[in-house]
Amino acid sequence: MSVLDRYNGGWIEDDQLIMFLRDLSNIEIGGNRIYDGQGTHFMQNPNEFMDLLHFLLLMKFKFKFRFDRFLEFGWSTGISHTILTKVLKFTESVAVDLVVPSGINTGTFLANLRFKNLTFIANDSKSEFTLNKLQLLAPFDFVFIDGGHDYLTARSDFELALKVVGEKGVIALHDIYAIAPCEVDKLWAEIKSEYCTYEFYDNRQTIKYGIGLVAIGVENEFLQMNKESFRCKETI
Repeated sequence: MSVLDRYNGGWIEDDQLIMFLRDLSNIEIGGNRIYDGQGTHFMQNPNEFMDLLHFLLLMKFKFKFRFDRFLEFGWSTGISHTILTKVLKFTESVAVDLVVPSGINTGTFLANLRFKNLTFIANDSKSEFTLNKLQLLAPFDFVFIDGGHDYLTARSDFELALKVVGEKGVIALHDIYAIAPCEVDKLWAEIKSEYCTYEFYDNRQTIKYGIGLVAIGVENEFLQMNKESFRCKETI
């Protein structure tokens, strides 16, 4: 059984998982590899993503939350999607991405399309087509936003996520503390003032990211989470 396939009954404290994530990621974001220009690297901070998996598994097993349907804005090469799918074991997923090939590895892109109950919308997330299609496919239990990083696009993706997430769900945003020209931090500050949130931010790395989680109908579960159980304990 692989390191990603063993979470069938709950969270497991497992050094193999963090080493796996570090081996996929570049050293500037906390990983073990040097950027080689091949476009095969994992564009997530390993500590933050480990905490995300931990959090979602606690939601699933401790609080009996069903993660059946997954929506992702921003596919890139699909590595995040595959890891989340293998760990959470979604029954169905949808991805939205413009599919710009610059900087990504096409072999990795194609490999991560395989063996999933996946609907891929190769279109602008702000388009009327995408809105109509997602409303037909809704509702979703978990939405991960990691697409366009300018304020207007991130805001549009979040507002669309609110329309298609279920009565109980989790919305996650990547790059909540990334530096300019990324503008997700501005959106995140607004979200934190309006919603019950949780965040993971490893501020020790050269390149900063951060993952923010928004509770939709699961505020009590968020409030019961113990910050000390996660790797990224510092929050802004």
